[in-house]
Amino acid sequence: MMERLKLPAYGKRLLAERRAGRHPLEVNLCYGDRWREVAAPLIAIEPKDYEPGKYHFFVLAGLHVVIYDQLAGGWDMDPTIRPPTYGKFYDLAAEVAVADAWVTIRWPKGTSPPESDLQALAWECRWWSMERRAFQWPPWWSDMLEAKHQARWQAWMIDAYPHAFGRARARTA
Repeated sequence: MMERLKLPAYGKRLLAERRAGRHPLEVNLCYGDRWREVAAPLIAIEPKDYEPGKYHFFVLAGLHVVIYDQLAGGWDMDPTIRPPTYGKFYDLAAEVAVADAWVTIRWPKGTSPPESDLQALAWECRWWSMERRAFQWPPWWSDMLEAKHQARWQAWMIDAYPHAFGRARARTA
């Protein structure tokens, strides 16, 4: 029997808000252990509890999700080997993107740049495969995810700035 996926911490609260018709444009996902440092609306995951495929992120569909990387999980990678290797943090970011969220990563305090768009980071992490004679995505990104993420960004921009597109605001903040 397959184990049911669960919502991350505060996921039920966000789901209840969305079912009540209150859809935030942006949600913060705290990947760390200092949840109180991150503003609401919030969901949270402790890195020691995260495994790919454990959580269901459907509650984030259509939202801009800012992942706060409090414990530098994004630095668990080696882009110099071929193919490059990446840690669980990138699996999490990709799972959130697959759930139709537009994803931005906020890096630990004092680092530069302070944040990165996941899609732009995927482009930076592409590597040349001698066998295929083509650039390859990192293992946590794909052509399908690239297309979905681009569409999600465009939809979010229309929702966030409807006056720029000649539309009335469709969501509540």
